[in-house]
Amino acid sequence: MIIQEEPQEEMAIIISCDASIKTNPGGPAAIGAVIRFPDETKPLSIAKLTNAQTNNEAEYDAIYEGLTALVNLHNRPKYPITIRSDSQLVVKQLKGEYKINLEPLKRKCLSINELAKSLPVPVKIEWRPRNSTPDLTQANFNAQDALGVKRH
Repeated sequence: MIIQEEPQEEMAIIISCDASIKTNPGGPAAIGAVIRFPDETKPLSIAKLTNAQTNNEAEYDAIYEGLTALVNLHNRPKYPITIRSDSQLVVKQLKGEYKINLEPLKRKCLSINELAKSLPVPVKIEWRPRNSTPDLTQANFNAQDALGVKRH
């Protein structure tokens, strides 16, 4: 599972993730992410549709897509990574604090944890309230924009 140690925020890559779904369950759904590097002023924004059928699947997809985008940009990042999500359930499942009952979510959790373990730096995940940081707000807007729904 993703480790819970505390990298220093000012020297960490921050991946802020969110998802949006029109009908839960059933979809369609989209994800948004913002990746902020400590040595760069402009973050990378991601927005795309996903085939998730539930809001929880979409939240997992947002985290996976954000982490994958980072790896595609920097195969061997030099800073610790902090992933932020407003989904308490997904964060606690990724930390191993909550059991995962649904097979699709188990697979997504395993994929994220395997990707995190393959990196040469610590990866931490933390829950933050929706829109509690500018980057979480932007991730939310990215998902809503990709889905074609009104921002809220």
